[in-house]
Amino acid sequence: MKNNIENGIYIPDANRELHTLDAWMQREDPTTAPTVVLVTDLGALEIAKEDLPGEFNFDDAQEAAADYRDGFRCPTRHEAIELYDARFRGLDDALAKIGGQPMNDDWRWTSEADHDPECNSSIAFIYGGLTGSVGNSSKYGTYSVRPVGAFRIDRDE
Repeated sequence: MKNNIENGIYIPDANRELHTLDAWMQREDPTTAPTVVLVTDLGALEIAKEDLPGEFNFDDAQEAAADYRDGFRCPTRHEAIELYDARFRGLDDALAKIGGQPMNDDWRWTSEADHDPECNSSIAFIYGGLTGSVGNSSKYGTYSVRPVGAFRIDRDE
C-alpha cells in the first residue's frame, strides 16, 4: 500500500502507523509514544523522545544507542543537521507534548568517526544543539546520545 505522507513530524503508534501531533494529542495518554518520526525528502527518521541518561564516550555511545531499540543508532552528521533544523519546524514542541525531552543545546555524538588514514583515528564527529554545528572530538570525550533509526514509509514515486 502506498502512502502520500507529507514532510513533517509525526507520532508512530504501536502498529507503526503515523499520526499528526494534533491527532495524537486526542489520545487519553499521549505520553505513551516512545518516539517521533521526522519525514523529509530524504526519508523518515525515528527519534527517541529523550536523550539516554548520562554521557558516553564514542564507542559506548554507539553501543548504548543500538541497545535502545532494534535498528537504532547515533545519527549521522547529516541527520544531526536535520534534527537541528527540525527544532524550528515543531520537533521540540512534539517531543515536549508527548512527555519527552526537547532537543537542547548539548553536544551529542554522531555515528561517524573520521576514517581518513591521514587523520587521527581517535577522532569522531559530534553535533551541537545550540547552533546545529558539527565538529569533532576525541572518542574518549563524553557527550549525550539521542538514538535514532530509519522509519520505513512506502511513498508514491
